Amino acid sequence: MEYPFAHGAPGPKTACDRLSHWRMFALSDRDGWRSSQSKRTKYLHIELKNGRYVWYVEGMARTATDYLPDLVTEKGIVKEKFELYPILYAISFKENERFSCVGCPVLVGKKPGRIDGYVYNPKVDLTGIVNDPALVPYTVIDLPPILGNDNAMVTIDNGEEYVTHKYFSMFTKPNDEFWLNDATSVNPNQCLSHPNVFTAAYDTPTKLNTDPNEGVSSGNHPETAFPPMFGKTLNKATGKYEYLLFDPHLVLFDNTVENPLPDGGGRLQAETEGYTKCANAPRTFINEDHCTLSFSEYACESRQYNGLQNPDKEGVVVCGSVGEVANDFTLGTYAGFDMPMDGSKMNNKNIYLDWEFVEYKNTIWANHALYDEGQLRQRMAWALYQIIPIGLPNTRSSGELWLQYYDVFVRHAFGNYMNILKEISYTDIMSGWLTYYDNMSLQYNLDQNKGEVYPDENYAREIMQLFSVGLWQLNMDGSKKLDDDGNPLHAYDSTDIMNMARAWTGLSRARGARGNAQSSYWGPHVDIMNIRREYRDIYPKADILGGYIGDRYPLCADLPFQDHLSKGATYRLLGGKNNPELQKDFFRWEGNDNLLRLELQTSSPLYEKLCAAKNGVCTFPGKVVLDENLLYESHKEKGGEEYNVDTIRSIRIPFGSKFIHYEYVRPACVEQAFLGSQAKRVIRGNVGSNFIMQESVCADPKRDIATELCCNPGWEASTTETDQWASRSCIYHAERMSYETAMDRCATIGQTQCTPRRLIPSACSFDINRNVWFSWTALGCKTQAKISFDTGMIGRVDYPEPDYAGYRNVAKIVSVDTKNFFKVVWLNEPSLPTTPLACGAIETCYSVGDGCICDTSVTERPVFGSADHILSVRHVLSALHIGTFPPDHYLTDEINSIGSCGVEGVEFFSQSFDDSCSNLGTDAFLGVIDTHGVQRYLKNMLSTVEVPGVGAFRNIPHFISFVDQDLRDMYYETDAVIDHLFHHPSHAPFLAIRIIQRFGISNPSPGYIERVATSYVNGKYNGIGSGSYGDLGAMVAAVLLDKEARATTLDADPSHGQLREPLIKVTSVLRSMEVHYDSPIGWTKFWNLKIGQDPYGAPSVFSFFLPEYAPAGALEKANLVAPESQVLTGKQVTTLVNGFFSTIKFGLVSCHDAFGDTVNTGGCPTVDGDTDSAAGELTYSVPSGATVDEALDDLSLLLTAGRLGFTNRGIIKGAIENEYYNGDREKAIRIAQQLVLSTPEFHSWGGLHNNDGVPRNIKGYTQPAKSSYKAVVYFFMGGGVDSFNLIVPKGDCPTKDMYSEYKNARLGHAIAKDDLLDIDATGSGQLCNTWGINKNFPLLQELYNQEEASFILNMGILSQPLTKHDNWGRKSKIQLFAHNHMSREQMALDPHDVNSGTGVAGRMLDILKRNGHQTSGNTVDGSSLLNIGDSYYSNPVSTISTGDFKMLDEYSSLEPNRMLDLVKQLNGPGDQSNSMFGETWSDRLSTSLFEYKTAFNIDAAIKSGDFSMSGYGTAAKKPASELKAVAQYMKARSLRKVDREVFVVRQEGYDMHGGQSNLPGLFQEANRALSDFINELKRQGIWEDTVILMASDFGRSVAPNSNGGTDHAWGGNYFILGGGIKGGKLMGEYPMHLSEKSDYWVRRGRMIPTTPFDSVWNGIAGWMGVKGDKDLDFVLPNRVNFDKCSTMFSAYDMFKNVPYSPCIDDSDGDGVPDNQDECDDTTYWIDAYIDSVGCQAPTTSPPTVEPQPTQYPTPQPTRNLLQFEAEDAENIVFDGSFSDSSTGYTGSGYINMGGRGSYVEWP
Repeated sequence: MEYPFAHGAPGPKTACDRLSHWRMFALSDRDGWRSSQSKRTKYLHIELKNGRYVWYVEGMARTATDYLPDLVTEKGIVKEKFELYPILYAISFKENERFSCVGCPVLVGKKPGRIDGYVYNPKVDLTGIVNDPALVPYTVIDLPPILGNDNAMVTIDNGEEYVTHKYFSMFTKPNDEFWLNDATSVNPNQCLSHPNVFTAAYDTPTKLNTDPNEGVSSGNHPETAFPPMFGKTLNKATGKYEYLLFDPHLVLFDNTVENPLPDGGGRLQAETEGYTKCANAPRTFINEDHCTLSFSEYACESRQYNGLQNPDKEGVVVCGSVGEVANDFTLGTYAGFDMPMDGSKMNNKNIYLDWEFVEYKNTIWANHALYDEGQLRQRMAWALYQIIPIGLPNTRSSGELWLQYYDVFVRHAFGNYMNILKEISYTDIMSGWLTYYDNMSLQYNLDQNKGEVYPDENYAREIMQLFSVGLWQLNMDGSKKLDDDGNPLHAYDSTDIMNMARAWTGLSRARGARGNAQSSYWGPHVDIMNIRREYRDIYPKADILGGYIGDRYPLCADLPFQDHLSKGATYRLLGGKNNPELQKDFFRWEGNDNLLRLELQTSSPLYEKLCAAKNGVCTFPGKVVLDENLLYESHKEKGGEEYNVDTIRSIRIPFGSKFIHYEYVRPACVEQAFLGSQAKRVIRGNVGSNFIMQESVCADPKRDIATELCCNPGWEASTTETDQWASRSCIYHAERMSYETAMDRCATIGQTQCTPRRLIPSACSFDINRNVWFSWTALGCKTQAKISFDTGMIGRVDYPEPDYAGYRNVAKIVSVDTKNFFKVVWLNEPSLPTTPLACGAIETCYSVGDGCICDTSVTERPVFGSADHILSVRHVLSALHIGTFPPDHYLTDEINSIGSCGVEGVEFFSQSFDDSCSNLGTDAFLGVIDTHGVQRYLKNMLSTVEVPGVGAFRNIPHFISFVDQDLRDMYYETDAVIDHLFHHPSHAPFLAIRIIQRFGISNPSPGYIERVATSYVNGKYNGIGSGSYGDLGAMVAAVLLDKEARATTLDADPSHGQLREPLIKVTSVLRSMEVHYDSPIGWTKFWNLKIGQDPYGAPSVFSFFLPEYAPAGALEKANLVAPESQVLTGKQVTTLVNGFFSTIKFGLVSCHDAFGDTVNTGGCPTVDGDTDSAAGELTYSVPSGATVDEALDDLSLLLTAGRLGFTNRGIIKGAIENEYYNGDREKAIRIAQQLVLSTPEFHSWGGLHNNDGVPRNIKGYTQPAKSSYKAVVYFFMGGGVDSFNLIVPKGDCPTKDMYSEYKNARLGHAIAKDDLLDIDATGSGQLCNTWGINKNFPLLQELYNQEEASFILNMGILSQPLTKHDNWGRKSKIQLFAHNHMSREQMALDPHDVNSGTGVAGRMLDILKRNGHQTSGNTVDGSSLLNIGDSYYSNPVSTISTGDFKMLDEYSSLEPNRMLDLVKQLNGPGDQSNSMFGETWSDRLSTSLFEYKTAFNIDAAIKSGDFSMSGYGTAAKKPASELKAVAQYMKARSLRKVDREVFVVRQEGYDMHGGQSNLPGLFQEANRALSDFINELKRQGIWEDTVILMASDFGRSVAPNSNGGTDHAWGGNYFILGGGIKGGKLMGEYPMHLSEKSDYWVRRGRMIPTTPFDSVWNGIAGWMGVKGDKDLDFVLPNRVNFDKCSTMFSAYDMFKNVPYSPCIDDSDGDGVPDNQDECDDTTYWIDAYIDSVGCQAPTTSPPTVEPQPTQYPTPQPTRNLLQFEAEDAENIVFDGSFSDSSTGYTGSGYINMGGRGSYVEWP
């Protein structure tokens, strides 16, 4: 690249300047990539000139040589003319090498992108051409000497190890790059003829011939290129003169929050003619306290260049951003990669490629993880990132954005979690991850005629579920709160999510790139987002605790009079601009000097505060908060007009010949949504000649939100029209005031506030037609309630008195047609009208469209009449919901300080001096400190809204006024939402559990959780912490220092501890085994590790693993979790172990799964101990003379915290002892390291481990299967597929036009009829006979027409039949609308937890295995609950890996297979006292090794030709690769000896909140993948024996959201495919209506399913061989809640060649009704003996069938007799016996002190 100055600036302005960079070599790596402007390849050609070979780049001479270079190819050296060769990135034939040095290989090709070979990079040499102006057009500069001691240029140090390394030295040479520092200088006049450095790359045209007949087409190379400029220097080391080439580099500048660039980067922007963008960061809550004022003529604030930004030297506010620091290019090759746009070298790789963004940020992460002195901070940051992750697929698109995001956690690791929640909520990259930037309100979409489109719910859901509160209401000990029936209480429901989504509207990215930081025009940006006013939802919002967002905030009507002068008033610097930024003024008023402005006198007390003079000169701080009241008479005497207005918008201050402006930022306060009888009509804009007033709303007359309108006295009764013409008398333009002030203002000019017929033009009414502000009228105004027929929620409707023309002209936002409804808190059980008929029966109500509009009345009464009525602070907090301002914000003579009135913790105040302890009115307010340590002042008032005939609700507060919708209040509301979640009662225990789980204990006891949560709430733990709620330092101190974290006695508890995270294991090994890198920068390959974790690589918003994940077996049965086990899938386990083995043997290479990069061209190492290819190696060694036991002691301490068990220690010692004493001692240590790193002691924390020293009994079936083969492929479309666009009702609908209804419901998401593929559904009993398949899935039409595909309509997870008229949220036993829970529930189909921890397919396979089938449950590249069965049956569950087979321990340190045999011994079956987590690791590793062996056998068979699939073709991408792996596995079924299988295949990417542009592509991918798969099954002859069932997390909302996507819903439409199915029909029940008319439509088209998933599995299970109600009820325990005859599909309904069987009660499946069955009930199995009367012979068990593999879960001890809390652990001594003097119990037993409900088991 040439000059990416849009993001930074070159350090020197000319080649003569300080910091100019010079090089000896002619070609740079930047020549090998593309021009920053054209993105095209540069060309090299060589010509013979003046007897020398001149090397040209883009037609401009770089050097001359005496030789024509050789072209080195893979086949040898070739002689070439080098007429025109594109210079390619990289050298040799590997893409990870560079050529920025003398003699380095430079890759070239004869055509762009084609590699032909390389030449060696020559030195710069102008001999013979220096005097030819055609070749060297610019002055050659006389430079200071190089390689000398005095006055020499500075050598750029690439690091001694870097340039002397055995391999790196090929590509980085010492002493070939230099720079000018302060001690070296050149005559600047030498550079006068040189082109402008800033713009030369852009302005200098290429000299290459672009004649298409003779040269290179301009489309293939850049149009401009930086011209070479040369210097001449004396090499003091050789005594010879040499030539150097000027090599400008990007330089970044300090632009931090505390020290912003003084001109915002404007000078650089001007000098580069706009190529360098303005670096001035947007003002935000992060930097606003440090923004400063610049009067530089260059000061810029725009992201776009429009010439000199500030020629008049007006004051410009400049701000910096967090962590925006300067780079230091002088450090050379390895240290300039903090900006990826400048071509600087990082890891010897090209950082312009997407994966290089991944590489460089992951390298930074690795270096901090390995070397940072603040290791606890780094660990805490990593823990926080896993709670609030962002990740794939965005990781490859940027670098600095990710570092900035991660730094939020680093900065606040020991700070306050509130800061984290707020910062990440405004972070641009998070808004893209969770699709809420440019999220638009319902009203905005209605105004834009986009239809009834609601806000995107994605972030609203995830910030609650994953970042703050969780799904359930929690007690402080982490246990779930229960309702009266013992059911867990949800923390929120779908209505809450919809409501909260409205609070996340309006956040928007800045437009335009910014300099000095990674940026692009459209984003994402490093800078946090702002709010876009017009997108924001302005309506009231309920919280998730049964109250309102805005509760406990003061009423704006209670603001101190002239609050802009009261204590706490905040002013925001505007500089030379006069329009406020957080309040809306017409944009053209900016700079209009003709408008009336409020100007401060220099004598004003407010001037003194804003000026903030130092040494007599105003400093004008970026933010000023008044520290005292300025309202006393002594202040007023010095002031001016600021004392004559109700409020200020912006104010100007004289400063010499200019003005400096500040905006007054009113404190956060709320309005009541419903107003009493005193409400007034306010109007926006002018009054027309027809007397019609424009837009009107109701307003509180106490609020300063409108302007005055003054008429002549007696205007009401006057017959003179002009008496009713109104004028204004403003002090500043668009002044706001209360109604009372308006009357006073009119009185001062001899008029009265009025309702005008016309407005008299004046300076105060200038631009009134712009509709920017409202004006008061004397008309009354009623606020009515509109009750939604569908939801019962409330909307506000305004009903003002009419104007003279009889019009009301109500604003859309409060019109009768409003669709903006919100939850309210009813004070009694309301009688809600649900139909127009019911509405009409209420005297004061009438029906309009979708709701019932009713009159309201508002009453305000005191809550406490006397202090005697108050029981406690808690009583006050629960009863009072309206806040007020602190008493010191009022004048002392305005506040009645009553005292404590004998109530502990309460102080009483009032604005009425009539109030006392025994007589408290609505003017009283109480001061208390809440449970989180927050000082609150609460008003003694309840505002009630009465709806006659319906009920009464508590008046709802809202931040954003219906009159002025100001950004200020939108930010306040967002803060209030975050604050509500942060202070939610469940937040502290929720976060405590998450943090504890990241620090060593997966299942903390309730006591431990409560102690940690309490420390977080108190902000202190043993003196650590700030004392403020939310202190993470206090939390992590409690986590690490608590008894439960430190008591060694808990190692005896098998449930104590955790599995270690993969990445933590890798970093711990590198640190403890003393990694040493051969380059100054770590080359650890911490990305694409394929071990389940990467930095920045979270696969979803659920991070790497679910905190509630429980692996099948003992942990799950004990109701314990092991989150990290979710990534312990076959290939990830073996890759991790292989990675450790290879890193130990070969160092940090990229071969053999090691954790580094291979850095030479000699291939991968194959000899143990050969680290010549490695970027680094582990240098650990044992002390000289140490015995083998001492060596093992040390390894045990470093790698297992001294927990290496006796048996495993013996195994390892036996493996290395002879080598240690008699052979290669270092090799013995490497063997020991490998073996220790495979043990359960290393891979888990806590607990003990002892085993038998023999491998686990995991083996396959030994006998051929007895039955024909059948398989189910569960095709899971992850994310929630929009299946209402998979199949669509299209035509021939007898009762109505269903397609039109579909189109109206889906709005912009509806598929055109021409894009639908017709299928005939006649006879399916559906609403229409013609349906359409999405054209991107033609396979479905093809199979449907062949009767090999069917669709099940509106299917989903149900615990019982439901409609929207039921209490469906409560009756459904499913956690609805959450990805993790609904996908788990769908795979389990066990909502009542009859067989907890098992999946529907697993239970089906259990029965089939019991019946004599040889079964296997298989998941491709992952884990799945679907196939998990009851541990009693030990049904085999396997992981299938995609991709080519890879050998494990291919070049072993021991003889073949010996290492893996030892690993199996080290992970053999253990006893009951073993750590459950260690056992889980051992089980997964052993299973993975078995799966590896199976894959090995299959691979061998494939290579021998037995299981070849030559017709399949390539399948590199998921899901094609997964389906191909399944097909290969199926083809090997005879080798594996199975006859019944289930496969889980996933296709991700369907969670489309932010648009559906990816849906066609995903459908096309699925179509291709399934087509290839089905064709292969046909070739194998098993298409008729396979069924493919589509599934997904859930359906999606029928109605779209405002981001062009859809949100989480419930029912959806699914397909089932198979050669043996009765296809060609639609099953299930499509909704009769796609609107609120439907009994199944809830809130935005979340369709309640009409068919449960149990139905289709009922038929599949029967087809697979499950017989009888008893077994089917085991497979489908929820089946009993449905009518099996009408709801459950039978095998006969779904499959061909299945005999008809009537729906009967048949427990044993013999086909005889139970009431007629004369045979004894027996367990059915295949090939069972049938006696002479047709009965199966009774038996107690089926024939024994060997499992494959056999699982040996650790038995879970029975919990009985005696319970202990974990804090008692210090009283326990575990030596096989137990005694407790406090209880009198003695005996021997089993101790559990770490799990939930700690216990001791007695024999």
